[in-house]
Amino acid sequence: MQNKKWILGLVVVLTIGVFAARVAMAAPRTQTTSINNAYPLAKGVTWKYEAKVKYDANGKTLEKTLPWTVTVKDVIERGSVRVYVMSGALGDLAFYSEGKKPGDYLLVEIAPNRFYTARMDDLKKFQDPDDILAGVVSDENVVLDLPLVTDKRFCAADYITRSDGAYCWIVGDETIANLQAKGVPANAQVAYPLTYQTNADRTTIQFVAGLGIAEYHYEHFGTPAQVDAKLTEYIAGAPAAASTASGKCELVVTKDVTAYTRPSLQADKFADLQVGDTLEFSAMTADGWFGFEPGVAQAANVGPFRLRWVQATDALKQKSACKQLPVVASLSPTACYQMFMDATPILSEAKKGASVVANAKAEDYAQVIAANDQWLQLDLEASSLNVDQKGWIARDDANFNGDCDNLPKPAASSFTDPFAYCSAVGTIDTPDVRYTGPNKPDAVVRGLMKAMGLAPDAPTEPFMQATFWRCMSSKVYACTVGANIPCQEKADLSKTPSAAMNDYCKANPASDFIPAYVTGRATVYEWKCVSGKPEAGKQLFKADARGFIADFWYEISK
Repeated sequence: MQNKKWILGLVVVLTIGVFAARVAMAAPRTQTTSINNAYPLAKGVTWKYEAKVKYDANGKTLEKTLPWTVTVKDVIERGSVRVYVMSGALGDLAFYSEGKKPGDYLLVEIAPNRFYTARMDDLKKFQDPDDILAGVVSDENVVLDLPLVTDKRFCAADYITRSDGAYCWIVGDETIANLQAKGVPANAQVAYPLTYQTNADRTTIQFVAGLGIAEYHYEHFGTPAQVDAKLTEYIAGAPAAASTASGKCELVVTKDVTAYTRPSLQADKFADLQVGDTLEFSAMTADGWFGFEPGVAQAANVGPFRLRWVQATDALKQKSACKQLPVVASLSPTACYQMFMDATPILSEAKKGASVVANAKAEDYAQVIAANDQWLQLDLEASSLNVDQKGWIARDDANFNGDCDNLPKPAASSFTDPFAYCSAVGTIDTPDVRYTGPNKPDAVVRGLMKAMGLAPDAPTEPFMQATFWRCMSSKVYACTVGANIPCQEKADLSKTPSAAMNDYCKANPASDFIPAYVTGRATVYEWKCVSGKPEAGKQLFKADARGFIADFWYEISK
């Protein structure tokens, strides 16, 4: 991914080993510095770092301390888009080689205060005032979304709902920065750790509002690639010029193009637009869709459902400068959504008088996952509320958008207690709609910590995002994800080497260890290379009755 070019690294503060990559579930605290000044990007701004790198050189692991400089070389303004030509990506320090020099890259700001990486090859597009800028950024390459608040995450839509937090930037707890660097602005005090973890590596930065990146850390899980960089000096540049873009955001259709009811090619088709049509847009998505009011009556639709959507291609040409368009979160192309017209309490159970888990306001929306004649069950993670919970509203409050005629019926019985749920269902690998409590029950998290031998007063935060649970033989079992602890994968019992293993052993014919990022984390065997071929050694783990790695899962006592 291109975001690795910007920051390939790891966090400032690690807690409880590998579990620190997961963020706390505490109440969000809003960043106190104005978002307009949170990232002081202007031509000439320079950040100087002292970087300690660990790297491989001809089979030897070497370490080195070196200076590294990041500079804003130029700023290009295109309406609601601002492009920064940067030198010295901190990610260039990962997999360092002797004599490596800082390279150039593009950082693109949209909306404002949402940042993406882009290819240097696209610089000419940004410099061309007639280029519509179709396809130059993707939500896979989002690297920063301001303002920062604890527990916020940003990443590609395919990963945003992952319960293990992988392949997303996750914001940790707000702290007060203790900076020793020269030239730090007086208002640069509020700091947040941001973590990005994959199966192969982990990146963490400390972002300080009003300053930028104060610390950068990177670690690869299997090769001697490691970086620890700290800011030593900040040099302010010229103030960034304010955008002069004004007026409507209009685009002209230059080729036949189709508009859809939602921002996806899998959504229902709205209309075929004709060459010469002029469209006024009022919203966009991070992955290049523009939304416009269709000019048809739709009194019951709210928010993004009032718009019709066109994908940015060369079939559209910009007619006038655009204001900064709001960025809308991606929507499922086919799911049924509840659109709220008025303030509505969302209940924990399908009964009057149940406790309230969230309060929807007018214009909010949520995905509907089950319905009967009296109640609707909502997934509040797939909603404008973004709450880690499922909830219920009365059928009388229904205001649907999408295919809502064939919704499944809610389970006859529902449970908020995971132990009662497992006692009733027996065995299930993933809790289904019958369980309506928190996705990460506190009793399960604390039970897992106890089973792992942690102190009773140990913080629960590192486990809240990383814990998974299931039912086996009417008992609760739980696992927490680590660098090489694959809770959601079943054990790989195969002794047949993969293509990746074969390639690794060709390059490392006598290696006595094949790293997990090559073998896959679910293998139960210790793999090595013998005469250039992969060989399965001793069995390290066992599978349980459901096929999961038993060594990673703990029976939880109530």
